[in-house]
Amino acid sequence: MKKYPAYRDSGIDWLGKIPCEWGLKRLKTICSFIYGDSLASQDRVEGDIPVYGSNGIVGFHDRAITENPCIVIGRKGSFGKINYSLEKCFPIDTTYFIDKRYASCDLKWLSYILPLLELDKFSKDTGVPGLNREDALNKEIPVCLGEEQKFIADFLDKKTCQIDNLIAEKERLVELLKEERTALINHAVTRGLDPDVEYKDSGIEWLGKIPKHWEIKRLKHVSKKIGSGVTPKGGAAVYRLDGVMFLRSQNIHFDGLRLDNVAYISDEIHEEMNSTQVLEGDVLLNITGASIGRCYYFIGVNAEANVNQHVCIIRPNKNIITKYLNYALSSKVGQQQIFNSQNGISREGLNFEDLRSFVIPTPDITEQEMIANHLDKKIKKIDEQVDREKKLVNYLKEYRTSLISEVVTGKIDVRDTT
Repeated sequence: MKKYPAYRDSGIDWLGKIPCEWGLKRLKTICSFIYGDSLASQDRVEGDIPVYGSNGIVGFHDRAITENPCIVIGRKGSFGKINYSLEKCFPIDTTYFIDKRYASCDLKWLSYILPLLELDKFSKDTGVPGLNREDALNKEIPVCLGEEQKFIADFLDKKTCQIDNLIAEKERLVELLKEERTALINHAVTRGLDPDVEYKDSGIEWLGKIPKHWEIKRLKHVSKKIGSGVTPKGGAAVYRLDGVMFLRSQNIHFDGLRLDNVAYISDEIHEEMNSTQVLEGDVLLNITGASIGRCYYFIGVNAEANVNQHVCIIRPNKNIITKYLNYALSSKVGQQQIFNSQNGISREGLNFEDLRSFVIPTPDITEQEMIANHLDKKIKKIDEQVDREKKLVNYLKEYRTSLISEVVTGKIDVRDTT
């Protein structure tokens, strides 16, 4: 893209060189940070005026305290977070705000440059972290003329809108691919692969029909072991940087074991916890918390492992293969039963007695292998595409941030592009 005719050193490390005709000003010379007002949720009157907290819109009210447009800056909590409102709003007392009454610059241009100042680092509070207004307002920023500020804001509005729309398309595609993945698994473990097979009523209302030659078996009848780990003596204090992997719920995901943040325990503790050691072919299932129901198999890891109390080891017997069991538990077959069996209103966990009674639609071993192999191939392609789309989304987000930075700091001249 086009550059400015000449540049000079700004003397600011993060900023580098700026166009010669641009100036440097302290933020406080072009705007003021105004305190939001107190407005408890019970005091809000029904209306269509957005109420902003530090992290964005938190409700609605019948009265505004700003003009439009308005920049809202997190003061407490998500301090330093920038929100831009095209309409009048009510920023509460955990925020600062800037509208046209308190700024001598283009507000949209200012909303693009403020995130570059990393305002989330300006906190001197020893209690609840918060934005230090004095330090923030003393930051120097590159400033161009008002007409050029509008050129920059209009250019970035157009470009970021295009990027955001593309990101939204890619994220929607990822969701559709995930839905396709789920549908493939659900169909395979409840209907099989033969489109011409005869069906019979499973006798289970939520499950419906299954192939006529399949059986319904309880999980306890296809497993040699169903049990969770324990907290090692000493708790997290005994974790190490190497040794035997100690798998926790954050390591167990539907698309694989994530071992980049795994904890380790010593060989001695691993031997003491011999009843919860993980073996090749085990299915690992999260049984508590927000990740309840996530499962994956332990195959090809080539390392010893143990689990804590939030992870259940399900060890298949000769009547079922590991991958088929994992697909069954991750499908609507397993997830519906997990949902029905949870204890407590806050998703406390799975009851082992209920877990042992879970039903599994079960073909013979040969058909299980066919289903597992079929799903492995299909799921691999979907997961690879999901990975590509996620990488593209991350690239677009990085490009968006980079483009804004390049434009508002004068590395790119956009005056002739709008």
